[in-house]
Order: sequence, then C-alpha cells, then structure tokens
Amino acid sequence: NWDYREVCLQSLLGSRVAMTGQILPEDMEEVTDVDGSRAYLLEPGPGNRAIMRWARKRFVEGERIAAKRLRGEAKTLGITSMQKRLNRQLVVVPKVRSLAELPVVVGDLLDRPSLQRVWIAWLLEELEAPPDAREAVRRRWHAMGGPRLPDFAPYAAHCVRAFLLLVAGMQHGVLTARPSNRIDIEYLLYLPFCDVFVSADRLHDQLGPLLVRADQSIVKHDAFRADLQQRVAEREALDAGALSRREFAFGSYPWPLK
Repeated sequence: NWDYREVCLQSLLGSRVAMTGQILPEDMEEVTDVDGSRAYLLEPGPGNRAIMRWARKRFVEGERIAAKRLRGEAKTLGITSMQKRLNRQLVVVPKVRSLAELPVVVGDLLDRPSLQRVWIAWLLEELEAPPDAREAVRRRWHAMGGPRLPDFAPYAAHCVRAFLLLVAGMQHGVLTARPSNRIDIEYLLYLPFCDVFVSADRLHDQLGPLLVRADQSIVKHDAFRADLQQRVAEREALDAGALSRREFAFGSYPWPLK
C-alpha cells in the first residue's frame, strides 16, 4: 500500500482516497492482455522485495544502519512532539476517565469549527510536508470556505482522529504510555484499506474498534491463527480426488469449515 504520509497529503490536496477496503497499490502497471483487454500488473515493490530478502536473512549494510537508527528513534519518539504542537496551538484536551469516554471527547474536539485550521496545521507538521504543499492545502481550505476536516479531506480526518485518540488516551492515563505507541498507531492508519484487521497488539485492541468502519472486522491474532491451522489440517486430510473437487468448487476462496 502507498505510505500513509503520501496518501494523507494527497487527501489534503484534494485527491479522492477510497476508504472502503481497497488496497492502494504503490507499484501498478497497466498492460494489454493477450485478448486485447486491459489489465493491471502488480509487481512486488521495493518494500516487498526487502521483506523477502530479510526472510532469507539477507541484509545490506545500509539497512542495518537504518534499522539501528529506527530502533533508537522508537525509544525516544513517544508522543511528546505531538503534545507540544497541540500546546503551541493552545488546544486543551479535556479529561478522559475511561476508554469509553475517549471517542466522545475526541469527536467533540474534531467537530469544533474553531479548531479545523488547527487540525490541518497539526497534521501538516506531523507529515513534515514541504512548504509549497502546506501553502497549497491552506489555499484550498480557504477557497472552500473553511470546511470541517472530514468534509475537506476524509482520509486526513481519519489520521487526525487516530492521533488524537492516542494523545488524549496517553495524556490522561487511559492508554499505557509506551514509546512504541507512536509507531504502533500507524498500523491503524491503514484500516480504511482493508476489510479484516488482525493483530495481537494491545494498543490495536483498544483503539482499533474506535476507528473501523461498520463493515470491517477486527480479529484476534490467536483466533486467526487457530482458524488457519484448522483449515490446513482439513486440507491435508483430503485425498487427491476430494482436494481436486474442492479446488474446482471454490478456487482460491477459503473453504467453509465443517
């Protein structure tokens, strides 16, 4: 999938970002099939190829240096910079006493007309957007009459909501304060581009349900793994004829479990 930073900036600049479960492929090429019809070829991108190399324990020196730097940043990043940016904008996050109160407080903050400009500026700082892009976003927002962020840039609003849930939750002790939270929250920024989200992370378990669409599912990692193991065992128990009939009937779709 395209990196959320690029997608978020394009959302602020006016690009339509589909948020109904489709992956936004980074490397896609339009080709002509043998029958003359158009098709799209998805090759593994640089990130995919790197992961395949890492699975074979093959690394290059530059990657080791980058990994060391990222590990160091993960220990110190936290949400301090996000809180400081809100403080500079004189934004006061109301007291949150429970996880159930968190979406209510954040929803109220996001809906305030006086703070719409703040959320855009806050997000542009988080994205480290270049000056020309920041100015283009501001001009577009003013030209549209200063609309609410969800109307102006729906995907950007999703990102701001996720960041605010994290900041408010950690600031008032509803979420465990861990430096890795700032990195872990980024997985939830890709929720609009999937139908099923699988994780064993506690932060995802707490905030994921507050960010999903009505037609999405969040599945516990252990349950997902157990389901896969059951399907593998059932497949391996079939003889060649039964396996052939199943594959003919279902193709690449998961088989119904007995």
